[in-house]
Amino acid sequence: MYKLELITYKMFKNKRSICVILVLIIGFLLVFFNRSHLGYVDYLLQRDSSIKVTEKSLIKTLETNPNDLFRKLNAFINENDINKNTCHGIAHKLGHESVELYGLLDSMKIAEPVCGAGFIHGVLEGEFGLNNKKALENITEFCEPADEACNHGVGHGIMVVTKSNVGSSLEYCDKLEIAARSDCWDGVFMHVLDNEDTGISKLLYSEADAKKLCQESDLQYQESCYHYLPRIYKNDSDFSDKVQTLCSGLKSEINYKSCVFGSGSMFGKYKNSDLNDPVKWCAIFDDEELICLSGIKSYQDFAF
Repeated sequence: MYKLELITYKMFKNKRSICVILVLIIGFLLVFFNRSHLGYVDYLLQRDSSIKVTEKSLIKTLETNPNDLFRKLNAFINENDINKNTCHGIAHKLGHESVELYGLLDSMKIAEPVCGAGFIHGVLEGEFGLNNKKALENITEFCEPADEACNHGVGHGIMVVTKSNVGSSLEYCDKLEIAARSDCWDGVFMHVLDNEDTGISKLLYSEADAKKLCQESDLQYQESCYHYLPRIYKNDSDFSDKVQTLCSGLKSEINYKSCVFGSGSMFGKYKNSDLNDPVKWCAIFDDEELICLSGIKSYQDFAF
């Protein structure tokens, strides 16, 4: 009798443990899939506490006084040039939160194109994440054809819905008017080549797969792909040597110049603590140094 009771107790205990584990797993999956477009898990695991504090403060402002958001974001940017290195990703996250709080139209009303239009990109990502099927069906209705920031954001948004399927996403971009397509392509390729914390769970390509992606893309897409390809090295200590080798190895002159220009854009985006350094790094391209410098200026003029 005692043994029977013991076996029964153990079976009950094991079932209870299994139930608890299942509930936890189901709960985790519900949170993850419900908020995957916000990169909720990524946000929880984010290591830089100072950025977390800044984000929480800005999100609080967004919740309580959205019209004051960009005053505070601009103040953060102007505190220190190094803040420019991270503000694009932060602005993405604010866009995600805003579209949940206020919807697409009201979020776009308060949007400003600072930090490389990260807020606008985040709003579109969030909208596609929340209303993916409807968003894809109405893909031509979000932006004016000449609105670079908006159409770039649509590219990011499509990638959210297709779960980083580049080929499928580019096909959706091609449904847009001709003037809007290249900006949408840029959003697609940036999504998988720029390892930046934008608060979204996404697939990032390895170095080998990234190079293969550009090589095997149709000719019309290659310029966009090679523009963002240098960003796979942005966290490497010898990034300037690697981008020089990367770009110099390209046979097509158009792709080479796109890679050099994209390198300058990367320098201008992520190395703002001292702009003398990006200018110095552009010298690695010798006769095409001016193209690299124009890439720095292009990003700086657009972003800030």
